[in-house]
Amino acid sequence: MMAVIFILLFLAVVLAWFGARRLSSYFFIVTFVISIAWFFHHVTSTLGLSL
Repeated sequence: MMAVIFILLFLAVVLAWFGARRLSSYFFIVTFVISIAWFFHHVTSTLGLSL
């Protein structure tokens, strides 16, 4: 999943570099939302540690 996030962010940067600013912004927003969802997925999961 992390690879997908980095690929989408890379596409956003490449699109911005070549002048497609609006499409680049959409890719960045989608990447940001996926990153936040991925963060909350890991923050809310409990660890099965027995001490």
